[in-house]
Amino acid sequence: MKKILSLLLCLCLLLTCSAMGVNATENELIIDVANDLHYSYTSNEGFTVTPDDADPFAHVSSSGQLYVESKAIITAFLEKAAADESSAVLLVGDITDGGRDTEHRALAKMLAEFEKTSGKEVYVVPGNHDFSNNRTSVAQFMEYYADFGYNQAIALDPSSASYVAELSDDYRLLAIDSTIPGEGGYGLDAQRIEWIRQQAEKAKQDGKKMIAMLHHNMLTHLVLANVLIANSVVDYSLGLREIFAEYGVKYTFTGHTHEHDVASYKGSNGEVIYEAVTGTLNAYPLPYRTAYFGSEVKLE
Repeated sequence: MKKILSLLLCLCLLLTCSAMGVNATENELIIDVANDLHYSYTSNEGFTVTPDDADPFAHVSSSGQLYVESKAIITAFLEKAAADESSAVLLVGDITDGGRDTEHRALAKMLAEFEKTSGKEVYVVPGNHDFSNNRTSVAQFMEYYADFGYNQAIALDPSSASYVAELSDDYRLLAIDSTIPGEGGYGLDAQRIEWIRQQAEKAKQDGKKMIAMLHHNMLTHLVLANVLIANSVVDYSLGLREIFAEYGVKYTFTGHTHEHDVASYKGSNGEVIYEAVTGTLNAYPLPYRTAYFGSEVKLE
């Protein structure tokens, strides 16, 4: 079933036109977005692949994950991000595969070197794999990635690894921790939703445009994916979509399901919001997005 789903997702990735809008004439903000990096320390450090003559990619997982190549893929992505015109990079969860101390520390070192050499900021949010088997606590995650959002935060949720940071003079980032450590499903509850509502309301009062990111999907994209990957879409009864529509949080980036799609939702007030879920960086064709925000919005 996983192989069938992978084929369907790959086909949709190739056919989907990933646009939230049209070309911006003047870009106020340009960001690169990637998710589901699934960096695997055990597969990259001191591990040698012995290719099978009949199948040189016999080590690739059934879901198409390139764990052995993950370090090289992330390195290449960061090189591209350093060279383009973006000012920041968003990493939307499952940045490690096993949530191990060695994985978090090694990846944080790579990100620190990127920031040092490029002069660009990196912002992260956790995914379920980053807490796999409870190997990492919320406090530890925030410590590992202190320099990638948490030290820059103007607001921190006391009950999760969610935060708000300034992306530019006009834009704020709402980074939502949508996890339950040790579990795969989403972890948003009434308390976290209320914190999100307060931050969205404050941004509107301050005249700031807010961009959101969370690992789990807020909207349904490919119908079968939500059936096959249980609890991948945040429960509609929590009202997150309506909060975003009410306070003008028009653009959200998600991951988790490894789909590649843009979906929209019209709130009860008539406002339309958009969610872009991006395919995993760790499987062919190694997708990421560059988002242009200005008088209009474009995704590449």
